[in-house]
Amino acid sequence: AISPSAALAMDPSASPVENARHGGLRMRVINILAALFAAIGFAGLAAGAHMHSLAPEDAERVKLVASLQIGVAALAFALTGRTGRISLIGASLLIAGVTLFSGDVSALVWMHSTQFIMAAPLGGMLLILGSLTLAFSNPKAKS
Repeated sequence: AISPSAALAMDPSASPVENARHGGLRMRVINILAALFAAIGFAGLAAGAHMHSLAPEDAERVKLVASLQIGVAALAFALTGRTGRISLIGASLLIAGVTLFSGDVSALVWMHSTQFIMAAPLGGMLLILGSLTLAFSNPKAKS
């Protein structure tokens, strides 16, 4: 079995068939993460709408993060079947970006922590880079 971290690394010495097989595994890892983000996003929308103990600005932050997570999940699901390096890099940047952004904003809302305050801007930049990277990906490209 291949670990998820090893699955995300490209092997330039491997055959194209082997890289394509691992590319499918890499995208499977991204799809699993996307499904988790979607589930967390839907739970966040419910919490933002129904938790009356949240301050109004915190409820809006929760809904913002939830919407972002659901949007990135939908984009990652749309990439299913792509194994090209640029698609995988773009999807990985999106996953990293939403993790940093939503983690920082969630820490602010739920724990009132500003310890990682620069994670949100970095996550936002990764989301932008990931989206722009996908603009240059070829849907039919193989690893």
